[in-house]
Amino acid sequence: MGMELVFGADGVLRDGAQELGRVEPGAEGAHPRLILDGEGYEIARRGRGGWDFSLLEPSGPGTFCEFKLARLRRGGVLRAPGGVTRIGTALAGSSWTVEIPSQPPITVIGRPERGETVDGRSRVATGSGFHDELLVSCEGETPTSGEGRIVLVFACWLIGEWMRMPLAEAGAGGVAVNR
Repeated sequence: MGMELVFGADGVLRDGAQELGRVEPGAEGAHPRLILDGEGYEIARRGRGGWDFSLLEPSGPGTFCEFKLARLRRGGVLRAPGGVTRIGTALAGSSWTVEIPSQPPITVIGRPERGETVDGRSRVATGSGFHDELLVSCEGETPTSGEGRIVLVFACWLIGEWMRMPLAEAGAGGVAVNR
């Protein structure tokens, strides 16, 4: 039995009307925060630039998980206590696969704001607000464990950030994550 979820432009992952988790933007100069069941995990960029992020523990200075980019626009790996989650995209597409340990693959597809296309991709050409929302399809049950939901919300946020990136920064697409 498959599940259809939506990660909205407001940063909330929803199953119908039920909120599964969300990412709130940080105030000027502050990091965004992933909120799940009232707990806040700060999303910190590692280094001065690039796409390496840490999700910091809500209770202290420790790191809950880390995302390392494999190659720009090709995805990467997210290391959490429960194992390695792979995030990848097909060549020149807006369909992503999230592979959480012990879960069937999850497909994430960007729904364009205005249905315009740029270079065959469903995107708007402005460089901001490329996608209004992400459609998340799970072949099995939605990840219900705290860690599985945290990883899924974090992965959706990362994918949303990639899809909102100006085309000049995003590159020409990519291939699935190297295994």
